Amino acid sequence: RLKKIDFSFNDLTGSIPTTFGDLTSLKNLYIENNNLDGSIPSTMQNCVQFKQFFAQNNDLTGSIPIEFSNLSNLQDIVLANNTITGGIPDIQSTRLVFVDLRNNSIHGTIPSSFFDIDTLENLYLSHNLLNGTIPYNYGNASALQDLYLDDNSLTGDIPDPGVTGLESITEVIISKNKLSGSVPDGLCAIRDARPEEFRVLHADCYPLPGTDNPQNPCNCCTNCFIGKG
Repeated sequence: RLKKIDFSFNDLTGSIPTTFGDLTSLKNLYIENNNLDGSIPSTMQNCVQFKQFFAQNNDLTGSIPIEFSNLSNLQDIVLANNTITGGIPDIQSTRLVFVDLRNNSIHGTIPSSFFDIDTLENLYLSHNLLNGTIPYNYGNASALQDLYLDDNSLTGDIPDPGVTGLESITEVIISKNKLSGSVPDGLCAIRDARPEEFRVLHADCYPLPGTDNPQNPCNCCTNCFIGKG
């Protein structure tokens, strides 16, 4: 039974075959760095053993199939640098480790369920059209190392993870958004306690043009940017 397909780094064109959904034993699909277009087939929900899906650096369009919510063995999903639209499915896999959806046109809100997954280490959602707030429970993600939410349209206050939250964090990038209020004390306390591990904290703490007021005042950030207001 076929368990792995690797067509990465070729000049493949056309769309992802819907017949991939017939490969019910498929665990790993690597089709990154090609010229593939069209949408991701919803038939891939039939790949119930699916663990890794790498399809970055293509020309994929459409949305991530809502059926991906049911892929309970999914560990890594990498769809960066495409033209994917729609929202982010509420992925229910308790084994999720690596999510990279950067540089697309994904909109809607960030599913709070991401931060209840004990295994999640990297969440990259930069350079999309996401709105709504940062989920209040993001501090619960005990294995989370990198959280990239920059260059979206997120609003509301930055939730305080508390001094005991985000115990594995190394990088938090929340700049170039529409967030309000100061970077919370809890986030700064985590960085003060673990400066060698928590190396990067970017926020919109540079004054807005024509004013002396930053969008998100911060006394512990490693880099400051101008927010989107």
